[in-house]
Amino acid sequence: MSCICLIMVTQDKIAVELNLSKSTVSRILSGKSVFEDETRARVLALASKLGYRHLRPTVRERSSRKSQTTLVGVIIEEAANASPVVPVVATRALRGISEASRMDEIAIHVDYFTERETAVLHLPEHQPALLRKGRLMGLLLHGKMNVTTIERLSKQLPCVRVNDREPEVAVDCVGQNDSDAAEALVRHLHSLGQNRIGFLTEAHQHHWPYRARLAGYWLALGRLGIAYHPEFVVERQASELETPADREAAHAKVLEQVRKGVKGWICVHDDLGYRLVRYLQNQGLRVPQDVAVCGFDNLAVPDKDLPRLTTIDWPFEDIGAAAMRRLLRRIIEPAGAQVYMMFNGRLIPGPSTAPDLPASAGERTPN
Repeated sequence: MSCICLIMVTQDKIAVELNLSKSTVSRILSGKSVFEDETRARVLALASKLGYRHLRPTVRERSSRKSQTTLVGVIIEEAANASPVVPVVATRALRGISEASRMDEIAIHVDYFTERETAVLHLPEHQPALLRKGRLMGLLLHGKMNVTTIERLSKQLPCVRVNDREPEVAVDCVGQNDSDAAEALVRHLHSLGQNRIGFLTEAHQHHWPYRARLAGYWLALGRLGIAYHPEFVVERQASELETPADREAAHAKVLEQVRKGVKGWICVHDDLGYRLVRYLQNQGLRVPQDVAVCGFDNLAVPDKDLPRLTTIDWPFEDIGAAAMRRLLRRIIEPAGAQVYMMFNGRLIPGPSTAPDLPASAGERTPN
């Protein structure tokens, strides 16, 4: 008769292997952030490697802590340009974060930073006072942010990314299923008779949603048996770096492909989509009769003479609430396995897409 022995990984074992006191290990594994980043990182790394599980507080333990206010920080990176995408997404996600915090009786502190400011946010002298003084139990990070900032902050205290993701950094993320959403748009255009489909994106090399949406486009083409042509993917300069000449050049590339028969276009977000529609209209083309255009994020129509885009609407409020709940779990179990949670979007058909008409039914070729 054989038996299997399960060895319980204890805080004592972790303390002995790292030559630390048990009290130090216990406080770090309980989510305290008053220790040096290096010490905290060593403890969490070994705990994760050994499979240590930190038990969640019992009801009695929770009731004894009612007098202690749990304070969580929310850091939102603001875009340097006037694009409406980030404010809309952040506002809706923050609404969900706020609702979840009220349900769990958690206090939140929200800080807004520019991209330049978040680039040095891992340095104590550039951090908000509550973070620098160790008053926060955890952080929700919303926005692109650079890898160094995310990595350093996650070593300082528990963090969860909202919407954006960096695969190189072991940080929990709660966001949207961009790849499947892009595939849904490709399939929608294909169902309308479009077999030559283009993709207009922005040059954000490290912006996960844009990368995932482009990957979903590639995947959908393969699954539908549609040939991929590199020239069908047009990349605009990042908004904060783009000049009018850059924008004109990108739109001209789209027009060139339209003239070659690429009449279905997916834009990486709705703001790009509406700008493209305006450009095509100025060139004498009709949307959707001559060109079908769709996007992501379900933004408001900027002008009444533009058709509402076929788009993907995301449950940003649910994403924000789930991110808050995930952060609370991470605070309780800082050594737990990394989690990536995705929410599916909903395709909303709009008058910017319609069945492709054969030439005999009135299709006209752009000049």
